[in-house]
Amino acid sequence: MEVNEATTLEKVIQYLEEEHDFLFSYKEEDIQGIKLHLVPKRETINTFLQSILKNTDIQFEIVQGNYVILTKDESFSTIEKEQILPLLCGKIVDSLSQQALGYATIFIERSKKGTTTNDDGRFELKASFNPTDSIVISYVGYQEKRFLASDLLASPCPTISLNYLEFEEDFIVVTDYLTTGISLKNNGASTELRPNEIGTLPGQVEPDILKTIQFLPGITSPDGSASGLCVRGGNPDQNLILWEDIPLYHTAHYFGMISAINPYIIDKASVYRGGFDAEFGSRISGVIDLRSDDRKIKEPNFIVGTNLTNAFTSGRFALAEDKVKVIYSLRGSSLDVWRTPTFKNITRRINQGVLFEFPSSNKLPEGIRFKNDFAFIDSNIKTSFQLSKRDKLSASFLYGFNDFKSEIDDDQRKQTQRDDLFLKNLGASLNWQHQWNKTLSSKILLVHSDYRYDYKYDIIDQNESMNPTMPDKEGIKNSKILEQQIQVVTDWQTSKRHLLKVGYQLTFYDVAYQIEKKSRNQPQSDRNNGSKTPLHILHTSFNTAKDKRFGFNAGLRQSYFKKGKGRKLFFETRLRLWYQLSDAMNLYANTGRYFQFLSQVFQIEGDRASIETPVWVLAGQEAVGQADVPILRSDQHQLGIIFERKSWLIDVQSYYKRIGGLTSLTSGFDEELSTAQRIGNATITGVDVLIKKRWPHFRTWFSYTISKTDYHFVNFFDSDFASPNDQRHVFHWVNLWKRGQWQASLGWKIASGRPFSEKDFYEVFEQNTMGANIEVIRPLKNIVDTEPNIFNSRRLSSHHQLDASIAYSIIPKNEKYGKGLIGFSLFNAYNQTNLYEKSFLIDVNGNEASELRYSNKIDMGITPNLSLKWEW
Repeated sequence: MEVNEATTLEKVIQYLEEEHDFLFSYKEEDIQGIKLHLVPKRETINTFLQSILKNTDIQFEIVQGNYVILTKDESFSTIEKEQILPLLCGKIVDSLSQQALGYATIFIERSKKGTTTNDDGRFELKASFNPTDSIVISYVGYQEKRFLASDLLASPCPTISLNYLEFEEDFIVVTDYLTTGISLKNNGASTELRPNEIGTLPGQVEPDILKTIQFLPGITSPDGSASGLCVRGGNPDQNLILWEDIPLYHTAHYFGMISAINPYIIDKASVYRGGFDAEFGSRISGVIDLRSDDRKIKEPNFIVGTNLTNAFTSGRFALAEDKVKVIYSLRGSSLDVWRTPTFKNITRRINQGVLFEFPSSNKLPEGIRFKNDFAFIDSNIKTSFQLSKRDKLSASFLYGFNDFKSEIDDDQRKQTQRDDLFLKNLGASLNWQHQWNKTLSSKILLVHSDYRYDYKYDIIDQNESMNPTMPDKEGIKNSKILEQQIQVVTDWQTSKRHLLKVGYQLTFYDVAYQIEKKSRNQPQSDRNNGSKTPLHILHTSFNTAKDKRFGFNAGLRQSYFKKGKGRKLFFETRLRLWYQLSDAMNLYANTGRYFQFLSQVFQIEGDRASIETPVWVLAGQEAVGQADVPILRSDQHQLGIIFERKSWLIDVQSYYKRIGGLTSLTSGFDEELSTAQRIGNATITGVDVLIKKRWPHFRTWFSYTISKTDYHFVNFFDSDFASPNDQRHVFHWVNLWKRGQWQASLGWKIASGRPFSEKDFYEVFEQNTMGANIEVIRPLKNIVDTEPNIFNSRRLSSHHQLDASIAYSIIPKNEKYGKGLIGFSLFNAYNQTNLYEKSFLIDVNGNEASELRYSNKIDMGITPNLSLKWEW
C-alpha cells in the first residue's frame, strides 16, 4: 500500500479488508475526513491500529482475530485536540545492550491513545488519563511492559528498558503457515498451532489438535484414527505428547477415534516433525508439546458447548489481584443422552475390531446381535501463583477414563462373547520458576503420570458347555505405566542474545503387564511381567540469537539406563543450522541421534477372540518369554527450504531416517506367523512439499508427501519388506473461505493404500501308527497352516475422501452477552468406501472343514457433526 500525508482512514480500511482479510464495523460519519500519516514497516494489526489512530478520537477492538470494531471516543474533547494535556515522555532501550529501540509503541491502555518512538528511541505523548490508567510499551521481539501512566511524571523523560522475548521470535517466522493460528517457529524446527485462532478446517466443527496436525506434510494416520499419528514413517508410540510437561499415554477415546485433548484449554501446541532440541527425548519420531498459557488472563472467560459426541466446558479467571490464575476444562461423552449418528458411525467402525469374522459391521449377518455401552471423561486444570516478581509456581492436573462394555450373541454358532475394558490416565506437574537476574533463570519441575489399562473377555459356547453361564474361554490383558520425574533446568542469555540451557532429569519407570487366558480343555496360561527402572539424563544446548542471518542450535543429551542386568550410557547429539538466502528464502538443516526406552507390544500371547490391544514394555523387559525388548535408536537427517513472498508460501523438506532395535512384536507385523521375537531395522526416506496461496477472504494449499519406509529383518523368511504403516503418497488439497461472521472449508485427500500379505492355506494331516505296519492318515479338522507369499507385497486400494465444514459466529450488539459459534461438518462427504486394513483368520465351524477368511476393516462413511458453543 502506497502511503502519504493524504491517506484517509477509509482507504486504510478498504486496503485491510481487500488485501488482509479483515472485516471492519463502524459508523461512516465517525471516520469521515480523518487523515493519517503512515510509516511503512512490518507490525501486527494491533500495533498498526494503535499507531495510526493514536491522535484521533477513534477507538478499536479486535474480535476473533480479524473482526475489528471502530467506535468514537466521546471523551476526546476539544482541549485534547488542541494538545493542552500532560506531557508523557521517555526513552526506550534494550535491557542488555542499552541500544535505543526505534518505532516502539506506547499507548494508554484504556483510551488507546498512543505514539511510537523515533530512531533514537525517544517519545512524547500528550493525552488525558486517570490516576489508575496503565501505559503499555511494546516492541517486536521484546516482552511487553505495563505500569501506571502517572509514573512517567515522577521524573523527567525516564529511560525504560525492555527485555528480550525469551527466544519466542525467530528470524524464520511464517505466521500464516497453513491458515491463521498455524505458524512456523524456532527457525522452521517446529510448527506452532493456536487452536482458538485456527477457525474451521475440513471435517471439523471445532479445533481438534490431533486431526489438525494431520494436515501438516509428513504426518498421517494410516488407519484414520485420531491417535494413530505416524510422523515421517514412525509408529504412533514413537511420538512424545506432553501437556504442561506431563507425558500423555492416553491421547484419544473410544479406541483412538475421539481426541482426548480438549482444544479450549490449549493455547499453543508446538509440533516437531524431527530435529527437536536436546531438552526433549525418550522418543525417536515426533514431539507434540501442549501448553496452557495463563499470562494473558485479563478478565474472566468461560465456554460451554456440545457436539454430537460430547459436551464440554472450560474457563479461565484470576484471583487475589491477578496473583492467582486458574484455567480448567471438562468434557464428557453424550452417549447416555442420545446415540447420535456420529457416535453410531464410530461404533460401527469400532465393532470391526470385535466382530473379527465379518467384513463389515454396518450390516450384521442374520442371527448376530450386538450391543455395547461406552462413556468417557477428560478433565484438566492449571493453577499458577505469582509468588513474587522473580518467582512463579504453577500446578497442573489431568484425569481421564474410558469405560467400554460389549456383548455379542451368535445364534448360528450358539456363542456369546462379552468384553469389558476400563482405562484411566492421571497426571500432575508442579513447576517453580525463578528469575535470578535479567539473563539467568531456573526451573524445578516435578511430574507424575499414571496410566492403567484393564481388559477382560469371556466366551460361552453352548455347543460344548453344560453350564450356559460358565465361560468356555476367558482372558485378561492389563497394562500399567507409572512415570515420575524431577527436572532442574537453567537458562542463561548472553549480551548478544545467545542462549545456553543446561538441565538434569531423573525419571523413574514402573511398567508392568499381565496376560492370562484359559479355556475349558486347556490349562491356564499366565504371563506376568514388570520392570522398575530409573533413567538419568543430562542435557545441554546452545542457541545462537535467532534473529540473525545465520545461526545454529547445538545440543547433547546423555542418558544412563539400566537394561536388563546391565547398565549403559547413551549419547545423543543434536545440531540444527539455518541461513537466510534472501529476504524471501531461508535454508535450514538438522541432524541428530535419538534413543527410546519405552515401546508398545501389539500381540503378546493374544487370542483372536479378544480385542487387539497393545501394551507398553520397557527396554530390557521380557516379552512373551522371548529375549528382552531392545532399545530403539534412530539417526535422522533433514534439509529444507522456505520461500515466502507476498501471498505465496512454498516449503520443501527432505529427510532420511534409520531406526535400529525394531522387533516383530513392537512393529506388529508378525502376529499371524509366530510369537518369536525378531530383531530388525527400518530405513525411511521422504520429501514433504507445501504450496499455499492467499487471497482476500480465501486461502488454498496443496501438500504432498512422497516417502518410503522399508523394514529389514535378517531372520525373517522375507528379510526386506514394506512397513505396515508405509504410505508412499499422501496428497491434501484444502480450501478455506472466511467473510464476516461466516467461514467454510473444503478439503480433499488421497493416499496410497497400506501394504498387506496375500496368504495361501492348506490342511495339516496328522500321521499315527495303529498296530504293526498299519499307517492311518486323518485330517485334523481344526488345524490349518498358512504360507504367506512375498511379505507385504500387495497394497490396499487408494484411500480418498472429501471433507467439508461451515460455521457462523454469533456476535450480539451488546458485548456483555458474550459470543457464540454454530458449526456443521461432513466427514467423507461422498461416502467413499476406504479399506484401511486387511487381515485373515482361520474359521473353524463345527465338523466342517476349516477355511481361511479375509477380514476387511473399513473407515467411516459419510458422517455428520454439529457443534454449538457460547463464550462470555
